[in-house]
Amino acid sequence: MTLSHQKQPGTRPKLHRDIGHTLWTLISSGSNALLGVGGGLLMITCLSVQEYGRISSVLAVVLIVQELVGQGINDSMVRLGTQAVAKDTHRINHIFRAGLVIKLGICGILAVCLLALPDGVYGILGLDRIQEALPQMIAAITGYGLWTLIQAKKQAALDFKTLALIRPVYNTARLCFFALLITMGTFTWMRALWIISGCFFLSAWLIGYRDWLILLRLPLDAESIIAPIGAVWRYAKWSILAGVTYVFYSRMDVLMLTRMKTESDVAVYNAAWQILTILDLCIISIMTTMMPKACHHRYYEDLLNWCKRCLFISVGVSVLSLPIFIFVDDYIPLLFPGAYLISASLLKIMYPAYILSLLVFPLIGLLYALERFYISAIVHSLLLIVSFPVYYMAINTAGTTGAAWGTLILKSATAAILGLAVWWSLSGAPRKASPLRR
Repeated sequence: MTLSHQKQPGTRPKLHRDIGHTLWTLISSGSNALLGVGGGLLMITCLSVQEYGRISSVLAVVLIVQELVGQGINDSMVRLGTQAVAKDTHRINHIFRAGLVIKLGICGILAVCLLALPDGVYGILGLDRIQEALPQMIAAITGYGLWTLIQAKKQAALDFKTLALIRPVYNTARLCFFALLITMGTFTWMRALWIISGCFFLSAWLIGYRDWLILLRLPLDAESIIAPIGAVWRYAKWSILAGVTYVFYSRMDVLMLTRMKTESDVAVYNAAWQILTILDLCIISIMTTMMPKACHHRYYEDLLNWCKRCLFISVGVSVLSLPIFIFVDDYIPLLFPGAYLISASLLKIMYPAYILSLLVFPLIGLLYALERFYISAIVHSLLLIVSFPVYYMAINTAGTTGAAWGTLILKSATAAILGLAVWWSLSGAPRKASPLRR
């Protein structure tokens, strides 16, 4: 058979497979978003505006701190685990244990630091209102670390069907416990935090109990423990820095509102953010599906095809998300009545920035494939420094509306800079040798 009659591998079968895998995670994110919004609605309707503002402030801090044991370590585990699955299926369990050791170590250090921090420091930071919730915060951070550990294991094994269950199981459990306490008339914002924390542990066990049992049977020799920890940490330190700085400046809006405005302002702003988390979940879904596949490639041609498939999926999801923007004035009064009506105008301001993030952020997988993960860490660190004066001036000038404009500016700038970084990295990727030259 001549070369002209040979069947050349195309990207269409891969695109169909990628769309199929992404659909599983999008179904998970969709059900997760509905359940999450349901839980948020229960908190909004059953708590006062001040109480919801307080729990929003606590969860904003938890969201930042939990990144120390979250996606950064997961990305490193997925990168190493994806390669391990292809070569040695047993090695992924050692990587899994290494991630667990690192996460538990960080959780221990965080617990000591949060509990030992003097009261005056919380006052200076404007976070004295969250001090009484420190036990729930520590539990939530630890539970989140274990919960995301199971996600990383399933993602590295390309087990997207099981992966699709993790978030809905968590939110279903949370919603059921919320409803139970409301029915009993004992629902408070402190108990809501205990439920949020406990459901991380519960869903991590329900989805990954077999993985935990396998973990207990692994040998305890020093070589099988220390070497994987070093390998995971080598990549994780940059991923952790990128994740923490990104979440830090992403939630700088709520932190600054907590310090500069009232709990009612925080609640109104957080209601708009609650809806936009649907787009964040879509970003996570696409990254969950596509990042392990990027780690299999290193040549320009393969990575370019991967970027095209990734963009195709992101554009499709962006189009499907348009009703969130178009019908915002219709559904906000139904979901968040009364004092929350201003949330519609805040969502309109922030929506375009979330769409830009949806188009660009999944492409970051290319940076990890080319071992340029430090780029995202540097970009997010610089934007974290810029975010403080931006939000300070914006909130001081226009309150919650200023915070929304600050989010639009910072998220758009992040997407633009990371998009250029991806293009630069792709341009520098090695080319495959020409068949004639070989």
